[in-house]
Amino acid sequence: MQMNKFLAKLLQGEKVEWKPLSEVLKRTKGTKITAGQMKELHKENAPVKIFASGKTVAFVDYADIPSKDIQNQPSIIVKSRGFIEFEYYDQPFSHKSEMWAYHSTNEQIDTKFIYYFLKQHEPHFQKLSSKMQMPQIATPDTDKFLVPIPPLHVQQKNCQHVGHVYRANVAEETIHVLQRFTAGL
Repeated sequence: MQMNKFLAKLLQGEKVEWKPLSEVLKRTKGTKITAGQMKELHKENAPVKIFASGKTVAFVDYADIPSKDIQNQPSIIVKSRGFIEFEYYDQPFSHKSEMWAYHSTNEQIDTKFIYYFLKQHEPHFQKLSSKMQMPQIATPDTDKFLVPIPPLHVQQKNCQHVGHVYRANVAEETIHVLQRFTAGL
């Protein structure tokens, strides 16, 4: 596995282990819910977000789905069908049962660090999914995927750097969109 240049620079001789994702984070299951039920249960400003594939979401009340299906820890949601991608979320949520999520139960693992690493490797998972008639991946595809585990301070520094870069890119893209929009007025 190849690390990005910034992470390699941060490590500067630090020990890094490579482990299967399933040994690093805990995988959780979703809730049995249909798109129709999501639409029916959706309430603006409700506290629990339910993820489906793509950009489909619903906000529901705690009483609307089984409490065992609600996750309350920062997690990586695996959008495993259609357009394959990962999403980080740190508020109460659930997701459809054909999806899964991962979270850390180890204080030495920063879930967001693993998220950024997986995000860089989305093309790998998208390529895997293209072998199926309906693009999809299976839990072993992510469970067996090797992720780096550097010391926690390196994980946190990497997250800080990537977060700054991401916010700068979003701000720059927003400016470009606004410039294109206002140029047409």
